[in-house]
Amino acid sequence: MSAATASAPGDQQPAGLSMALTCFDEVINDPFGKKVLMYLIAPRNTKHLQYQLIQLMKSSDKLNTSKKDADIRQRELFDFCKSYFLEFFTTNILFSLKDGFHGFMMTEMIAKLSRK
Repeated sequence: MSAATASAPGDQQPAGLSMALTCFDEVINDPFGKKVLMYLIAPRNTKHLQYQLIQLMKSSDKLNTSKKDADIRQRELFDFCKSYFLEFFTTNILFSLKDGFHGFMMTEMIAKLSRK
């Protein structure tokens, strides 16, 4: 399955995320885009997100507007995005290994995929 045709379970594509991922190369190289993508791979991990930001996110958990369980929603978002990550990393393997953050992101991705 190519990144362009990837879909979440039930063929429901998150509209905003789908639109952002059409320009994945730009998003993964943007300072804020990197943080969003890393959150999709390893949510609330203090290795790459500040502790204060994680605490802020936890405080807003009570304001949940989704009908889905947070873990299911997170897994579906990751499953939707993983083909984009894999395509980028396989196409840009040398660049990713030389770039510190991309290399870190790649190792987090491999770790997450190996836990499945």
